[in-house]
Amino acid sequence: MYQEGQIDKAVDSIYKTNSYVSSIPDQIKGVKNQLSSLTGLVGELHHISHVHTYDVGGTFVHVTYLLTYDRQPIRFEFQFFKVKSGWRVYAFSFDDNMDDEIEALARKAAIESNN
Repeated sequence: MYQEGQIDKAVDSIYKTNSYVSSIPDQIKGVKNQLSSLTGLVGELHHISHVHTYDVGGTFVHVTYLLTYDRQPIRFEFQFFKVKSGWRVYAFSFDDNMDDEIEALARKAAIESNN
């Protein structure tokens, strides 16, 4: 849905797994507005890459994606927890502040490859 420009539907789809989210409609509207304005700032979406999934005991996962746009990449992060009926969203965030992390990982990989 997000790739097709249906931002509101994509956000609703993320949060529909957790009925407690209905108690914070202003925050959900804020996320929708931020994502909508993001498109105007970074341009067209070109690619979505799954970066990593971190599993905590089979009951909590943190999933990271990297989306590349005309202007720059943006990181999307999702956190889900398991309940009787399946998985519920715990948190969703996006940012472009990954420079330091990528630089540190690249340096670590370079050091490890030289050992």
